[in-house]
Amino acid sequence: MSLASGATKPRCATGRALRGLQANPALSLQVLDLPPVSLRTRASTLDSPVSQRHRVFFRASLALSNQVLADSSRLIGTYWFPDKDGQVKIFESGTKFHGKVSAYDIPEQKDELNPDPALKGQLFLGSVMLQDFHYNEKKDRWEGGTVYDASEGKRYKSRLWFDGKDTSTLNVRGYIGSPMFGRTTVFQRVN
Repeated sequence: MSLASGATKPRCATGRALRGLQANPALSLQVLDLPPVSLRTRASTLDSPVSQRHRVFFRASLALSNQVLADSSRLIGTYWFPDKDGQVKIFESGTKFHGKVSAYDIPEQKDELNPDPALKGQLFLGSVMLQDFHYNEKKDRWEGGTVYDASEGKRYKSRLWFDGKDTSTLNVRGYIGSPMFGRTTVFQRVN
């Protein structure tokens, strides 16, 4: 089906853009791999039951993804340490959640027990306490991350969760190997 003289002009947006090709009869729609489609066909396709189902599915998926984002962002905020001697500020970076020490009773306290030689001796204030958590929608918790215990100088696997809809208390479970062999501490939300 070439665009040689006498051929009908395509009635689609792509066809209008290709009218300039009529001057060169050697080019064809088959070479360009663009089948002629009328605007009437496209409009009726959008109103078909299949297309409507796709739009409903897309809208539902978008609403669900917004709900997951809202659920996962509940974690963002500042929390008191269990002994109320400091605060950790939890933030999102990409798809991961992290927490930095944002306040501490002894601001000049050094992190002397840190096993990492590059971090040993640096201030505890500003250090990363919670690292690399991702939200598990099915279990409604953040997992896959680690928690740093400065009193021991050790980093433990960890998971975080709230009890129900109450976001004022954050449960932090640190463990070695299995969560069964761990300890849960409670952090109170500051703001």
